[in-house]
Amino acid sequence: MKIIRNILTVLVILFALLIIVAFFLPSKKHIEASVLIKAPDSIVYNQVDNFVNWENWSPWAARDSQMVSTYEGPVSGIGAITRWSSPNRQTGNGSMEIKRADPCKSLQIELIMMDQEPSLSPWSFEEIPEGTKVTWGLELQNMKLLERYFGLFMQKMMDPYFKQGLDSLKSVSERLAVPHSETNEPGI
Repeated sequence: MKIIRNILTVLVILFALLIIVAFFLPSKKHIEASVLIKAPDSIVYNQVDNFVNWENWSPWAARDSQMVSTYEGPVSGIGAITRWSSPNRQTGNGSMEIKRADPCKSLQIELIMMDQEPSLSPWSFEEIPEGTKVTWGLELQNMKLLERYFGLFMQKMMDPYFKQGLDSLKSVSERLAVPHSETNEPGI
């Protein structure tokens, strides 16, 4: 009986320590990844600003053939919304809405996944001589105490998705840029 009481005491102390440490962990987390795309910023921006185009490069669309997406509001820009649902637990249900847009420069997307608190997904597009530097970010805000531990591993968890998505975005954008540069027509 004394052993059980000691085990319970240790478990209570460990749980209390987890809660106390969580108070000192950040309630916000920002992660990001970048890629250089050899295409004009207008082509790359259009792939992100129009949610229908995400089906061509999104890592979640590529990994989940059961995901069903719907679209609301304008085709692109502020107010454009996509909602998705999937029986796959990793994809689940969610939505994205473009909250701010500075054409060919930046986007701010509000992301809601599986009825959690909204997070932000900032995008930046910087035209440089070699092409366009694209940065895709994720900002978690107001994380609850135990979610703060999740924030410690967030970059490592998201890196494969960022890499797959940015590599696919690069491939799609660079393919679109080839006819553009050969015909000298304005961006798509």
